Amino acid sequence: MLTIDVGNSALGVGRWSGNDVDLVRFDDPVEAARHVDGPSSIISVSSARLEQLLDAMQPECRAVATLLQSVPVSLVDPSLALSTGQDRLAAALAVSPGPAIVIDAGTALTVDLVDAEGVFLGGFIAPGPRATLDGLTRAGSALPQVEPEPCSLEPGLDTASAMRAGVWGLLVGGTDSLVRAALRQLPGARLVATGGWARAWANATELSDVEIDELLVHRGIARWADQAATTAEAPPRTGAMLPPDASPPSS
Repeated sequence: MLTIDVGNSALGVGRWSGNDVDLVRFDDPVEAARHVDGPSSIISVSSARLEQLLDAMQPECRAVATLLQSVPVSLVDPSLALSTGQDRLAAALAVSPGPAIVIDAGTALTVDLVDAEGVFLGGFIAPGPRATLDGLTRAGSALPQVEPEPCSLEPGLDTASAMRAGVWGLLVGGTDSLVRAALRQLPGARLVATGGWARAWANATELSDVEIDELLVHRGIARWADQAATTAEAPPRTGAMLPPDASPPSS
């Protein structure tokens, strides 16, 4: 089985063998489609990139693709699910039941809460490193374009190093602040971090006992697909099979 996470800036394809998964990330949906060679379960937060993926898939693979749409009702109130990204819901499902706090440090930073009954309680969304730096350079036309990267929190001797240190310090401290706010609502909750800069944040944070799970969203997709398979006969359907020439529903 394949699990596919269509994000705004990257697309992950997880290839499962039993409980083991090999995860490969792609920038280009067309390139990712070349690695889809069997049944897949898909979540998406980008309708355009999802359509590119499906258009590039072989018809026989598209015919056995399941687009996961309706969240298991035990996880979240349906009205909240309508406004919540599927990647956030998949990660919440992966740690359910909690109490747990999921820190997804990617293009955006999300800090989400799951209670002891496995109910998703919402969370926080903030810009990640690239979005923060892009916003800074747009606001200050004289500022240079720099690449975000983890760094020591020391005053920069030039503008570029000062920007890197300032943004990284803001991200580490801001993430810590959001997690502490979540812990006030869920004292003693597990802290599970995933995403491209999760490990760097975990190494810099003042918080303790942070678990790193780079496969968290894909574990949630697999669990979601399992639940979809067991409830396929009961409305509403959790997964929708896509015939070879079908247009994907909007995410």
